[in-house]
Amino acid sequence: MLLFVATAILPLLVYTVASLTGFWAENASFYELRFVVLVMGLVSLAGAISVTYYTRFPLIALLAAIFTHLTLIDIVQ
Repeated sequence: MLLFVATAILPLLVYTVASLTGFWAENASFYELRFVVLVMGLVSLAGAISVTYYTRFPLIALLAAIFTHLTLIDIVQ
């Protein structure tokens, strides 16, 4: 169950790293940050898929589906 929580907060970890390195501008609009949000979704999806592959915990597949859905919404916009 801790793996589920750790995988679920991957977007927060990516946001923190992007904020600390300066890739996430403080007063930028969402349109200006679309590439950073896309990278956040792709990294989260890759993390969820790798955790699912190595642990075989089926609930993490739900997170992979959610990350896929949100990443596809970002790509379509």
